[in-house]
Amino acid sequence: MIDIVNDPVTHQDYIASEDPSKFKSEKTGRGPLVGPKWASKIDPVMTCYKLVTVQFKWFGLQGRIENFVQRTERRIFTNFHRQVFCWIDRWHGLTIEEVREIEERYNRDLNSARIKGSIKGTRAASVSE
Repeated sequence: MIDIVNDPVTHQDYIASEDPSKFKSEKTGRGPLVGPKWASKIDPVMTCYKLVTVQFKWFGLQGRIENFVQRTERRIFTNFHRQVFCWIDRWHGLTIEEVREIEERYNRDLNSARIKGSIKGTRAASVSE
């Protein structure tokens, strides 16, 4: 279970404008999300199920690598869903045509970055954490 409000976020990942406990949507009036039982106090609530399996068969490293990957996945999911909530004013009310246009633009940008850009994404934590 990931709680986008109360689960800890690393100092390097924390962005005040992406903190659901401080954000209030101008378009929808949703937020801020506060307290340990915030999900039972608001409507609607989105539930998202994701299954992540990790299998790394290498004696001596298996447990470390699997734990690292699972921690990283949790970090990515937590940060992503915090952003989805706090960016609601950017996407709420878009038409399907507008969504497709944004998808096309991001697809072009991503393909361009793959060809000539540097590696980007989460700053990798060390495997020994």
